[in-house]
Amino acid sequence: MEFKWADDISNKVYKDAIHIRKEVFVKKQKVDPSLEIDELEDQTLHLVGYINSVPSATARIYEKAPHLFKIQRVAVVSSARKTGAGKKLMAELERYIRTQNAERRCGHNLGQL
Repeated sequence: MEFKWADDISNKVYKDAIHIRKEVFVKKQKVDPSLEIDELEDQTLHLVGYINSVPSATARIYEKAPHLFKIQRVAVVSSARKTGAGKKLMAELERYIRTQNAERRCGHNLGQL
């Protein structure tokens, strides 16, 4: 899996992230689009994992406070499930957070770094 990051919402990587999120959250899980695309879009880092150049997994990171990161909007397309894509995505997120000298991360049941 190849990973690409975006911190600019006009970036193609960001657009790939939104495509995955709309497919997984809005289309399949019926999340209201106004809740899925929020005011934090331009304040977060977006990660997309590509399998054979196809956008397959995504997440974003929000720095809530210095050295405190929240992982959000984790999604894997159905064709990439059970391939290890989600695990690889989380490993890349954690790798990045460590490079930022994060003392900890938060999210749903993520615990300490």
